[in-house]
Amino acid sequence: MKKSILILFLALLAFNCTENKQNNEQIEELRQLRAELDSLNKLKRENSNTMKGQIATFLTFQKENAEQAMNFYIGLFDNSKIVDLKRWEKEGPGKEISI
Repeated sequence: MKKSILILFLALLAFNCTENKQNNEQIEELRQLRAELDSLNKLKRENSNTMKGQIATFLTFQKENAEQAMNFYIGLFDNSKIVDLKRWEKEGPGKEISI
């Protein structure tokens, strides 16, 4: 009987230690996530002022007149620029070098 109680006690102790370890790991993971969230919120606050007044567009044209339209829109807004441009290659679905 004493042996059974001792084995049961040791099993409960081992289970409790394992559970505590898992809880500690979860707490640490939550702390790391909280720190990351706080960091992202700080970046959001810092960048919110610099993001005001900016326009980012994505245009799609079906009649191979995208370049003409792009140049028109660039001419409408001061300090506007084309950030990225992809042209069709020879094997592409569109006319070679068209946008």
